[in-house]
Formats: sequence, C-alpha cells, structure tokens
Amino acid sequence: GGAEEDHCAPGRGEGGQGVCDSREMARGFLTERRRGARRIALSVAILIIGVALLMFFNGGPESLGMLLFFCTEALGVGVLSWQGFQPKQYQQLERQGLFFDPAVLEELRQEAIQARRRSGNMVLAGAMLCIVSFGAIFFLSQYLGMANGISTAFAFAMIALGVSLFIMAGSDMSAYDLLTRNGRHRQEADKESRHGWIFGLFMPLAALVFVGLGLAFRVWHIAWIIFPVTAICCSGYVNYKDSQENE
Repeated sequence: GGAEEDHCAPGRGEGGQGVCDSREMARGFLTERRRGARRIALSVAILIIGVALLMFFNGGPESLGMLLFFCTEALGVGVLSWQGFQPKQYQQLERQGLFFDPAVLEELRQEAIQARRRSGNMVLAGAMLCIVSFGAIFFLSQYLGMANGISTAFAFAMIALGVSLFIMAGSDMSAYDLLTRNGRHRQEADKESRHGWIFGLFMPLAALVFVGLGLAFRVWHIAWIIFPVTAICCSGYVNYKDSQENE
C-alpha cells in the first residue's frame, strides 16, 4: 500500500533482506502483541486458578474439586491453543530487519520510554502480589484459622494475578524493544530460543509433581515450593550456558 511504501528502503538489511515499516504497521504490530499477551495471561491465570480450586476443596467434597480442576485446566489449555492458532499478520517483523523513517523511530522510542515505566509498575505490582501471597498463607492459617488448603488457594489466586501482570508487561516491553532495537533484539531472541525448551519441559513437569504430591500426601501448602525452585534452577542453568557461549 502507499502508506507502507513511503518509508521503504529496499536492500538495506543483511544480504538485501529487510522489512520496511510505516507507523501504521508498527501500531498494528503492537495491537496484535497486546491482544495475544492478554490471551496468554488469561490462560495462565485460569490454569493457576484450577490448582487453587483443587486446593480449596481439599478438605471438603474432593470430587467437586477435581471436577473444577479438570474443567478449568481444559479451559486454560483451550484459550492458550486458541491464541496459538490466531493468524500472525506481523510475524515477519520478528524475523527480519526493520527500517523506519527517523521521525517514526524517534516517536516509537519516546513511546517505549513510557511503556517501560508502565510495564515496570506492572512488574512491581505483580512481584508484590506474589510476595504477599506467601505471607497470606501463614496469616490466613495461623490468625484466621483457615485450613492450609484454603489459605494456599487464596495465595494461588494472588499469584495468578501477579503472573498475568508479568506476562503482559514482558510482552509490551519486548514488542517495543523489537521495534526500536531490532538488531540486538533479534540476537537476544535467537539466544533465548536455544534454551527456551528447558522451561517448556521442566515447568510442566513441576506442575505434575505438584499435583501428584498434593493428591497423594495432601501437602498442597508445602508442595507449591517446587515452582520457584524449578524456575530458579532453570534460570541458573540457562544463564550458565549463556555465559559459556559468550566466552
């Protein structure tokens, strides 16, 4: 189209490869990214809420807890799959070099500064929710006399909200990073993709172990520790491999 051709400079990328973008294409890309991030955040929150419901009914009708657990997990997986099958109109932006008119690029950089502040506040709020959730388990069980399963369920609901904020904030920062620092962003994305399978493998395994321990030994209020331990171990291994590759 005419608007998208105004700022094109063919052949400026490596080997003549590149995508020449207009302001309209950048806006469309940001809108698509935010919509996808909301869907992913919703699906992850639903998956965590499913575990919370299972723990909430741990001391009562467990058949109801299991039914709600499997229903919410199926719903969460369904939302995540739905997002995966959505058409990616701007997928080529993530694989090739981008070239903007200097005025458009400067505008995006100013927006990126505001987006980082906004995302930083979201990350801070999410971190506070996750931290407070751990204290909520102790407070609700010790001072309000709630059963461990119920207090842990409330904590997991807070964690679900916190993790959703992390996902949306991270996606927004990544989108602006891709637009304003395209070369470096693609290098970092390539590096992350080489080790992304580690989290994709071990975090679901941690979830299976968590549910297994909870169902077998009724230790929901303790078994949750497997999630931060797994995440820390995976992050440590990835950082170690990255440091070796950079030497």
